[in-house]
Amino acid sequence: MGMPNETLEMAWETIKINQDINPDVVSMELFMLYPNLNLTNFALKEGILTESALDGLAKGQNKMMRSILKQKEIKEVSNLLKFGSTLVRFLKLESIVKKLIKLPENFIFDGIWGLTLVWEYSNWTHTSKTRMVADVLKNFRQLILKN
Repeated sequence: MGMPNETLEMAWETIKINQDINPDVVSMELFMLYPNLNLTNFALKEGILTESALDGLAKGQNKMMRSILKQKEIKEVSNLLKFGSTLVRFLKLESIVKKLIKLPENFIFDGIWGLTLVWEYSNWTHTSKTRMVADVLKNFRQLILKN
């Protein structure tokens, strides 16, 4: 999610498709820009990405799980991503999530996203949830201290 020119409606369609197919594992990621990718060049040409933002990304100046694109609804799309896996599994949460995604991006949503990844991957790989949660918390703590 979070591709150049992606709308909130398109992001919701991604959720709906995943609900319909009910995959064994759900993993949704925020699109990351890298120099010289066709999509990066497209975003620069469209004016939804600046060279300085791209340089800042390369220097680690931007927070993980935050888009550097300057386009309409990108913060809502980013927030929707954080609840994507949960929505695929629990369709009835849609009305609540529609309200939550209007809030500013925050570490609580990031934590929810991280925990849903733990749940999905631990079920898929049969890895201990305790071990995975400990690893996520360790990495999350490092992110908080860094930012």
